[in-house]
Amino acid sequence: MSRYLKPLLHLLQLPKGRSKPQLIRFNNGNEYVVKFKNNKSGTRVLVNEYVAGKLALLLSLPVVPFRLVYIAKKFINENPTLIEHNFQSGYQLASLYIKDSSVLKVFLPLDQLYEIKISNRDKLAGVIAFDYWIGNYDRNRSNVLLKLLPNGEYHCFMIDHGHVFGKSSWTIESLKETIPNMATSWRKVHSRFFSMLQGEEEIAAYIDKIMKVPDQTIHQIVRSIPRDWEVCDQEKEALAEYLIQSKKRLPSLSLPPDETLTH
Repeated sequence: MSRYLKPLLHLLQLPKGRSKPQLIRFNNGNEYVVKFKNNKSGTRVLVNEYVAGKLALLLSLPVVPFRLVYIAKKFINENPTLIEHNFQSGYQLASLYIKDSSVLKVFLPLDQLYEIKISNRDKLAGVIAFDYWIGNYDRNRSNVLLKLLPNGEYHCFMIDHGHVFGKSSWTIESLKETIPNMATSWRKVHSRFFSMLQGEEEIAAYIDKIMKVPDQTIHQIVRSIPRDWEVCDQEKEALAEYLIQSKKRLPSLSLPPDETLTH
């Protein structure tokens, strides 16, 4: 199979999302949620999703499987919805469509999360440490996905990393000025995840994993951003440096003082 998938059939536009994600079936038989590079939220949203996803995979964190896909102009011109949004041909970001799943916001109130069995509960500490590393101030109930498993448990995915690195439409200047801060990035979802941990040492273990990610690997991931996503070499260097400096700050991470573990 070639490195890049080929689109076969446009199925529908998903009802939510400012980036107007599209559900498309590809030649491997799978359906993917595709975000186009020139969506209303901007191409930088794809950059953020791609880099965050690559970093999450290094840490074995639960991101939905994703691929770079090439959508040709011919396919766009054959589908009125894609024409309507004036989507451009080129490389787009495709995330595997997860069946039998729902975002936490729709599924149940946050304070009832403890009532269900999460199969990958051991990853929750990683989500907290990861969000702090990448400057994610947008972890909410709409970007936590729960998939029902045959045994009645639920697998938790973290989705939608378009608003990271301090802001979705970051610049070289904003990256230099942004210092990730747990006090400002902490959200109710983090509080609930935190309450489900056995102890703070779980977060410390993930911080240790992040600290061991080589700087060279970070540079390689950032340099692999598709050329037609309009990120110049100077911006790539600034983003890599942001992640490296943020990584160095992780050992001094302190949780909000009013948060306590509950068992």
